[in-house]
Amino acid sequence: MKIIMKIIGCIFYLSRIIGYLPLVLVVAMMLLIGGNVFTRELLNSPITGASELSQMILIFMLLFLAWCVVEDEHFKIDILAKNLPSRVKGIFDIVNLFLALVTFAFLSWRGYAAALYAKSVNLQFTTLGIPHFYFLLLLVLAFATFCLAVAGRLAQRIIEVIKE
Repeated sequence: MKIIMKIIGCIFYLSRIIGYLPLVLVVAMMLLIGGNVFTRELLNSPITGASELSQMILIFMLLFLAWCVVEDEHFKIDILAKNLPSRVKGIFDIVNLFLALVTFAFLSWRGYAAALYAKSVNLQFTTLGIPHFYFLLLLVLAFATFCLAVAGRLAQRIIEVIKE
């Protein structure tokens, strides 16, 4: 049991570390969009590739998903669950986490297949010519870290429900 909790702790630590990157990049995206509006309106010359760069940075925001799971700060709709016994709430959490794990594991797998396809056909962003492959791999990394965090939270919930 201690080994499982250590592994969960390592997964949560990794998820928190990876979660700091989007915090920095959201400021960069805000400055890029603001600068683009400024140069387009005042200088009549927008920043080349600003919309593509914003899309790329937006993919980085998905790295924050795992942090939300670790901190248990994601959206919850608990209108029905708040009146249920804690053991039943735990079972609902387990089912919900399992479904999220299966869904994002599937998205990770298909994202990896899409990345390999993008590399094989040399798919690139139109304006900047940057390959899609790397950003699709980043998407897979975001989904995979989310899966790891969900798996850790799922193990915690199962242990909590068993102990009740």
